[in-house]
Amino acid sequence: MKKIKIILTAVFFLTATNIFAETFTTPFTDPANYTFDSSKIEIVNGKAQLRKVDLTDVGANITASSTYSANEPKDAFDDNITRKGWGNGSASSLPAWLRYDFGAPQIITSYSLYRSSQQEGGWNNDTYAPKTWTLEASNDASSWVVLDTQTNNLILNNQPKQVFNFTNTTPYRYYRINIIDNNSTSHSWVNITEMEFFGFPTDGIDIVKTAGDSETRPIASFDGFSTNDASLDLRFQISENGTDWMYWNAPSWEVTTDPQNTMEEWEVDAFMFAFPTVSKKIFVKTFLNSKEGKNIDIDEITIRYTLKQPPSFESISLASNNAKNSNYAKEGDNISMTLELEKEDIWKENYNKATFSIGDTAGLQTPNYSGSTTPKYRDSVNYTVQAGENGNITFTALDFQNTDDMDIVNFISPYNPNSNITVDTISPNINFTDDVETNPASSESIRISVEDTNPDMASYEYGYSPDSICDFTDTYGNAFTTGLTTSFTLTDGTHNGEYICVRAEDMAGNVAYKASANPINIEETTATPTEAPDLDSDSDTGVSDTDNLTYITQPTITGACIPRSEVKIYIAGTATADTGTCTTTGNFEIKLSQDLADGDHDISFTQKQNGPGYQESNQSPTLTITMETVDPTASFSYNPSSPTNGSVTVTMTTSEEIQEKTGWTKISDTEYTKVVTQNETDSLSIADMAGNKSLVVYTVDNIDTAPPTATVSYSETNLTNQDVIVTMTTSEEITTPAGWTQTSPTTYTKTVSQNETNTFNIEDLAGNTTSVSYDVANIDKEVPVIILNGSNPQEILVNQVYTEEGASCTDNSSCTVSQTGTVDTTTVGTHTITYTAIDPAGNTTTETRIVNVVAGDSPVITLNGDNPQNITAGNPYTELGATANDTEDGDLTGSISIDSSSVDTQNPGTYTVTYTVTDSSNNTTSTTREVQVTSNTNPIITLNGSNPQEILVGQAYTELGATANDAEDGDLTSSIVIDATAVDTTTAGSYTVTYTVTDNDSNTVTENRTVNVTTNTSPVITLSGSNPQTIILNQAYTELGATANDAEDGDLTSSIVIDATAVDITTQGSYTVTYTVTDNDSNTVTENRTVNVVSGSSPVITLTGANPQILTVGDAYTELGANANDPEDGDLTSSITTDSSAVNTTTAGSYTVNYTVSDSAGNTTTETRTVIVQNNNNNNNNQNTENTNKKKKISSIRFTCKDKKATNYDPFGRHKSSLCKYVEQATKPTNPTT
Repeated sequence: MKKIKIILTAVFFLTATNIFAETFTTPFTDPANYTFDSSKIEIVNGKAQLRKVDLTDVGANITASSTYSANEPKDAFDDNITRKGWGNGSASSLPAWLRYDFGAPQIITSYSLYRSSQQEGGWNNDTYAPKTWTLEASNDASSWVVLDTQTNNLILNNQPKQVFNFTNTTPYRYYRINIIDNNSTSHSWVNITEMEFFGFPTDGIDIVKTAGDSETRPIASFDGFSTNDASLDLRFQISENGTDWMYWNAPSWEVTTDPQNTMEEWEVDAFMFAFPTVSKKIFVKTFLNSKEGKNIDIDEITIRYTLKQPPSFESISLASNNAKNSNYAKEGDNISMTLELEKEDIWKENYNKATFSIGDTAGLQTPNYSGSTTPKYRDSVNYTVQAGENGNITFTALDFQNTDDMDIVNFISPYNPNSNITVDTISPNINFTDDVETNPASSESIRISVEDTNPDMASYEYGYSPDSICDFTDTYGNAFTTGLTTSFTLTDGTHNGEYICVRAEDMAGNVAYKASANPINIEETTATPTEAPDLDSDSDTGVSDTDNLTYITQPTITGACIPRSEVKIYIAGTATADTGTCTTTGNFEIKLSQDLADGDHDISFTQKQNGPGYQESNQSPTLTITMETVDPTASFSYNPSSPTNGSVTVTMTTSEEIQEKTGWTKISDTEYTKVVTQNETDSLSIADMAGNKSLVVYTVDNIDTAPPTATVSYSETNLTNQDVIVTMTTSEEITTPAGWTQTSPTTYTKTVSQNETNTFNIEDLAGNTTSVSYDVANIDKEVPVIILNGSNPQEILVNQVYTEEGASCTDNSSCTVSQTGTVDTTTVGTHTITYTAIDPAGNTTTETRIVNVVAGDSPVITLNGDNPQNITAGNPYTELGATANDTEDGDLTGSISIDSSSVDTQNPGTYTVTYTVTDSSNNTTSTTREVQVTSNTNPIITLNGSNPQEILVGQAYTELGATANDAEDGDLTSSIVIDATAVDTTTAGSYTVTYTVTDNDSNTVTENRTVNVTTNTSPVITLSGSNPQTIILNQAYTELGATANDAEDGDLTSSIVIDATAVDITTQGSYTVTYTVTDNDSNTVTENRTVNVVSGSSPVITLTGANPQILTVGDAYTELGANANDPEDGDLTSSITTDSSAVNTTTAGSYTVNYTVSDSAGNTTTETRTVIVQNNNNNNNNQNTENTNKKKKISSIRFTCKDKKATNYDPFGRHKSSLCKYVEQATKPTNPTT
């Protein structure tokens, strides 16, 4: 929100200290007109507000992660879409960033991006478009905050400028766009033509006096105004045209104090007046009159606007008054909810509240937070927990405004406080999972469990109560032993008649009580029998009388017992109806009255002693008897089960263990074996261990000792070029031989693809073998060979007669040739004649002859731009293009195929780009362009003044400075970083000053200056010759020398020690030669000379004669030659290597002659000449007479020309300007040409 304050000042105006306010003061006279720039105001929803503007300036400190060539970062902020924008300096890696430094923190809330196809530098390709990026901010250029993220949002050429808005209330000094991806799958170049950052202006709205008002007034001139007059009336009006005036606000404002010595201020809501949207100026008029009619002059009036910040959410914190655990709250507890802002603000009254949910209970609201008249950071309200509310607290909405009616920002729903409160209004649920029984018992096993949402296992305990009502008055103290459950057993009557009481309290302090269903009642029981019962010997039908095996379904049970006690039989722990009375000698015998099923049965018994109070005893130890009434069964398996010529092992597998059988070997309780040597069938009687019997039978019939027999037949017996299938029929089933396929139990086939004879063994399934042979000699698969007579492809001119040149064939037997296809000689095109040969076996082969009906000349390619093309390493390759023309087809430029795949701009070297085009007659022409990628050089720092620099102790250090230059970036002197912090002029010694500079290719170099602080003067070394000194690679190093003088010792030149050992003339680079001298006072100084070993310039080749060179088919090729010169080595013409091996003057086409030369520094240059060999086409003798009369035939062109530069000629050898004079010969020769 924006407020405008109108301040009346009697004597002087004291500027406010609010950092968010800007104040502008102007002198006023009686109703004088003043204007201000309304372009800084915009209308949003019918209300006026300060307009956001582009705050960038091309002169600011603008940097980037990398820069391509001259596309500097500042070019993206120069407000010019036709000039070059910024491009990154690497095609191989992203992200890349572009950074703007405002110099001081600035609030930015939107930015724009634009790319133009009109910009310079070849960046008008949409593959360079940013696609995914983040907008980031920082105050230290190190730690970055992401303000906006855009994904898959392409900034394509010539799209409308895209503006991106985001929320930001924090001032930052640095803003940058960090580009993560571009619109390419093959490179990482990115480009931005123009970028803007938008924020609120910091220079405010200036009040400007209109023309014609030149009156000035003295300060504080109030005519006829008394100090006790409080009836002043201030009028403040506004106009769009300076004629029609309206009040800014309907009411007027009255001065309430003496204005002569105080400042009166009225605050006006700027939103109450809709600023005009068309006019660029708004007229403001004020006048101040006494209501009593007195004339009053006002000295000055101030219009001040204040940018109000919206309240910014920081956090909501929670606190509970729960007496047990402050992290929980139960029903009736109060939760304090503290709302905190990022910055102090004035809180609105009876408005601010938060909406939240507790678990599944939604739509809860806090009471209103208290308003305020002064700024505050935080406030708290209490919420009382209600029944049924359970879970953690999540805030879903925050209704908050300051007294400027501005809504809070930064609150994001849902919001979960860092330290949450768990609300629990549910008491623990206590269950007796094993309760006290109704009937008396000798012991009671009790098990109690608690179900609880927020358990506090340290607060679960039980005790005893005289009644079934459990509460806090009862005695507890027996803590649960295993968390939420506890188990124990009552074995005596100590608490008979009492109830078990349980108390459970959870983490939130909810308490529950519960009593057992019945009182405790423990009685005495009869002694438990110590021995298990026994199976009567007449009922035990197993192999022995003690194995407890029987097939009697109602056996008799015996055992020892207390004399005269009542005995009851239990089966598997369940009482039966079978009872009896123990004898006086302490024994019982009871026959079961129910049938027992097959299987094991656990038999036990109880006894109940006669006498008052005795209960039935616990069950005795158990007797396990096995009931089996099922006869045994058996199955047989045989090994081997397949036919065999040896013995067979018969394995009998039984359903259960059987009694021993003669002739069989026991392997396990259910497995028995017997070895059989001949086929047989036998019946066996088997009995299981309980005496049940069965009759079983086995049969062995797979013993075979006779060998197999076989016959063979063939699918084809005549001569054939197909595979022959050999069929073998056997007397019995055999093991399928390798390479054969079984088609029936006694039939096997094999496919033979070439003549062969084979003898092999076959084996029947019992392992008996015999020998079989087959012979295949009728396969012929060799195809005949066709020999074409004459040329292939065969080329004839259009309308010539086609002559068939024929073909012949050869074969291992015999063959014949047939021919298909026709040639249309009236139309340019490609035709195919097919020749087919066949031999007696049916083998065929074909050959084709291509017949090209052609019109004549091949197309000519002309390269655009330089050849060779030079590129600095790291810069992108730019295709310069080419044009193509053909005598018959005309312009073929659009059909040129360009192959630049070999060019690698990251690595220095020489690469080739190939241009190829084919005309409608399939005449193909190719030419090449050489691309030379060279490395960029490091910048060079040259120190000004002496090195070393001499200073006496106590003298001030004076910086002598340095200059820096770079081959690509030019003068970099202003970018040098000088570090002289080490120099201490109060102490004698030698110190180092460093000079560092980095070019746009991130090449960094450093030079050092030695500063000698001495008690007397040090000698001075003066270098002779150039510094830096430049020599050509592999040239000898020449020492330029130096002189030395000392104020005390005089000439010390002969004492200079020179160290040039670092110079390596065989390797390009920058080296240092040191010059050192010491005077008689032991003052030592050193000077450095930089020696740069460079490769030197590459030689230049100049072709002599025409390029392209035009020849006719059959002409002899004549080498036109070339010259070569090098700035260092001079004339290198004799060193040129010429390669014209590609030229073929017998065939029309375009060929390349290469000229290569190298200088002494190893720099190599290559130049190419195109040689075009054209057909010598005859005109038809029967040309149309009418055409002959209408059009003059030009038989030849004769020309003279002074221009020898090949690039001034077109692909047909014709000059492009008027430097040459053409003379047409009207006489028609025998073979006219065009």
